[in-house]
Amino acid sequence: MNIEDDILIVDDEIPNLRLLTELLEKEGYQVRPAERAQTALDSALAKPPGLILLDVRMPEIDGFELCRRLKQDKRTKHIPIIFVSALNDAEAKVQGFEAGGVDFISKPFQELEILARVGTHMSLHRSQQHIGQLVDERTSEVTESEARFRNLVEQSPLAMAIFTPDGQFTDVNPAWYSQWGLNREEATEVFARYNHRTDKQLEDLGVEPLVERAYAGESVVLPPIEYIGNRALDEMGVEDVEARSRWIQIHLYPIKDKNGSVESVVNINMDITEQKQAEIELRTALEEIEQLKDRLEAESAYLQDEIKLEHNFENIIGQSESLKYVLHRVEQVAPMDSPVLILGETGTGKELMARALHELSPHSKRALVKVNCAALPRELIESELFGREKGAFTGATTTQLGRFELAKGSTLFLDEIGELPLELQPKLLGVLESGEFERLGSPRTLHSDARIIAATNRVLEEEVRKGRFREDLWYRLKVFPITVPPLREHPEDIPLLVQWFLDQLARKMGKDITEIPKRTMQMLQNYSWPGNVRELKHAVESALITARGKRLDFEFPQVADSTLTNFKSFEEMERDYILRILKAKTWRIGGKNSAALALGMHVNTLRGRMKKLGIKRPKS
Repeated sequence: MNIEDDILIVDDEIPNLRLLTELLEKEGYQVRPAERAQTALDSALAKPPGLILLDVRMPEIDGFELCRRLKQDKRTKHIPIIFVSALNDAEAKVQGFEAGGVDFISKPFQELEILARVGTHMSLHRSQQHIGQLVDERTSEVTESEARFRNLVEQSPLAMAIFTPDGQFTDVNPAWYSQWGLNREEATEVFARYNHRTDKQLEDLGVEPLVERAYAGESVVLPPIEYIGNRALDEMGVEDVEARSRWIQIHLYPIKDKNGSVESVVNINMDITEQKQAEIELRTALEEIEQLKDRLEAESAYLQDEIKLEHNFENIIGQSESLKYVLHRVEQVAPMDSPVLILGETGTGKELMARALHELSPHSKRALVKVNCAALPRELIESELFGREKGAFTGATTTQLGRFELAKGSTLFLDEIGELPLELQPKLLGVLESGEFERLGSPRTLHSDARIIAATNRVLEEEVRKGRFREDLWYRLKVFPITVPPLREHPEDIPLLVQWFLDQLARKMGKDITEIPKRTMQMLQNYSWPGNVRELKHAVESALITARGKRLDFEFPQVADSTLTNFKSFEEMERDYILRILKAKTWRIGGKNSAALALGMHVNTLRGRMKKLGIKRPKS
């Protein structure tokens, strides 16, 4: 094992230390792990390694300070140091380069990136030692024979340029002309205007401190740079000259006179364009893999949520003619890809009809994707539907796939479509018309072939007249409307529904109910059921809770005068109830001892209901 293959890893986080140690040892490197900065410093001075991987944030001595101490000692000043840190801003990188680092890898890191960077810098360090040795040998000979040194430069296969202490070109070798694609005449114009110490591209990349260290007398290696040739020429005002743009690794070696003063700086350029392109292609491939992984995880999470759902019932129960007609309409349109609009009062079973449509469609092998437009806050519904990119808005810390992407090749059920904010309706119309949309924060156009089923308990014609729903979207959705009748219009199905709920719920409660009085069943059929099938289920559940023995009895609301017309609507009663709970919880919406917990709602659902019902916290 060569000393150049010896790597010192410094990190106070044990899991990171173990991961990096195992990774590099598998590649054949000799690794020395160190948890504390002082331990690492003592180890490096006692036996200088070939490379150091250094964490920035550590107790007692941080990575920047440890790097500075290592660079101050002649035994370790030439060792390449790569910072590995969660800090990823430009200021941190500049601070790392000023301290003496040669590269900066951000956490969380990719294993392939670590191996590529370590391999590159280990190779460069070995080359640097070899070339440095040659330069040192030749420097001593220059005073005796400058011609021999010139010959070395001329014959080198590496592109080499020599600069004065002020940063001006003095000479270049043939390999330099070849690398940059310039002839001697073009190069002469560049030489006259270029200054290495004031190179704007080097300044923008934050490596200017490293360049100045070379002109101060220290051998340095710059991190890989994508050098844009024509930009440099434009900044110098050079016309009619084209220079190649490429990735290069720059080595800077100062040549000193007998008094130790820098008399010139040798700039050696290694063309690493192919390696960098391979790295970029690898990173792109990894990003594509991550995107596929995110999509699979999102689909998996969505499917898990669907599995946990408790549906009102598993089959459509009833034998009435009105229900049979609805099912006939479902059978007619299910095989098509046309959008379907399901209309009906709250609790009539619109979602159940949507699931029946999906199960009878060619997309039945994939999950039905659902969005409740009333349950989501106004500011979140767009990202839920269309997705978002990381950083699209405050709090968007990750990329999120929208429901249209999840429903690709399947069915998207937009429940409570009448609650969709007016400003989002044109974007939904665009998807219906062209199948195209964009994620929030991304200009890239995506495509969806999802079959759209929408449902609402609102009268959309009235919403259009009031300007709360777009007329063109209404016409696009009602290609094939299906109206689910309220329970009061098919009371002959009530006995079947009651028996179905009874069988399902009694088994869960461990009760054995065998008798429902005929008079009770008649009362159930005569009741108007403003909450429809959902209300009927709740009524059966409530009766089962209080039932004693094998007989099931119901308590119906008592109305003293049937001619009274000042009843509150369900929406008004819901608003009053939510207000009472909010006041009792001192307007604490989420968290411990909150209104959301008392109501049994998700906090986002509660906020959505508050917006719909116009509930606002009073100003104190």
